[in-house]
Amino acid sequence: MTAPLQEWIQDARRAFARRDYHQALMLLNRAAAVVIEEELGEEYLVPILRAVGDARCGLGDWQGAQDHYREALERMEPLGLAESADAAGLLCNLGYCLDQQQRFEDSEPLYVRALKLYVRNFGNDHPILVSVLTNMAFRLTMLDDLAGARGLFERALDIMLRYVDAHHLALVEPLNNLGEVVRRQGDAELAAELLLRAVGILEQKVPDDGHEDLDVLLRNAARALGDAGRQEEAMALLQRNIRCAGAGCSVVMERLPDACLQDEPGK
Repeated sequence: MTAPLQEWIQDARRAFARRDYHQALMLLNRAAAVVIEEELGEEYLVPILRAVGDARCGLGDWQGAQDHYREALERMEPLGLAESADAAGLLCNLGYCLDQQQRFEDSEPLYVRALKLYVRNFGNDHPILVSVLTNMAFRLTMLDDLAGARGLFERALDIMLRYVDAHHLALVEPLNNLGEVVRRQGDAELAAELLLRAVGILEQKVPDDGHEDLDVLLRNAARALGDAGRQEEAMALLQRNIRCAGAGCSVVMERLPDACLQDEPGK
C-alpha cells in the first residue's frame, strides 16, 4: 500500500472518531480512486467501499450507503468472503440503511443472514453478535413490537456481561437501549435502574460533563424517573442535562455502523 493511501486511511479513521463524515468521505473517495487506478486489488477496495458506505450512513445518505454496501458484498464473493464475518457486518449495516428507509420487510432477511454467519463463525454468545441483535431490536421498536425488541436487547446485554466487568464502558449502550424499551413498556422503576447504571458507568469512565453521550443518558434517565414519580431526582438530572448541553453535547445514541478500515487486507 502506498504511503499517501495509508495516510488517507488513517486520517479517515480520525475523521470517523470526530464524527466528521464529510471529511472521512472525501478521504475515502480519494483512497478508492488510487486503489482502482493502481489496480491494487479487490482485497484493498472492499474495506474502503464499506467505509464509504459507513460515511454516507453517518451523513444520512441511506441510498448512497446502501449502494456501496451492496457493491462491497458483490466484490467479496470472488475473494471467497461471502460467508465471512466481514460479510455479516456488511449485511447488518445494509439492513440498518433499509430500516432508515422504512423497508422493514427487506431488512429482516439481511439481519437473519448476518446473525447466522456470526453464529457460524463465532458461536452463540460472542460480543460480535451484539451489533446485529441491536439493529434487529431497533427494527422491532420501529414496528412497535416492544416485547420482541426487549428480548433482543436483553440478549445483547447478557452477552456483553459475560465478556466485560460490571463497570465496563461497553455496557453503556446496551443498558441505555434496554432501559428505554422497558420504560416504553411501562416499567419505569426498572428503566430508571438500568439508565442510572449507564450514567454511573459513563461518569466513572469519562468524568466530563461535556461528554457527547451524557446528554442523551441524562435525559433518558430523567424521563424514566419522572415516569416512576421520582420528580425531584428527575429534575436534578434535567438540570445537569442543561449544563451538559451548554458544554457542547449532542444526541449521539443513534444506531450508526462502525467504520471498518484496514491498513492491510486481512488485518
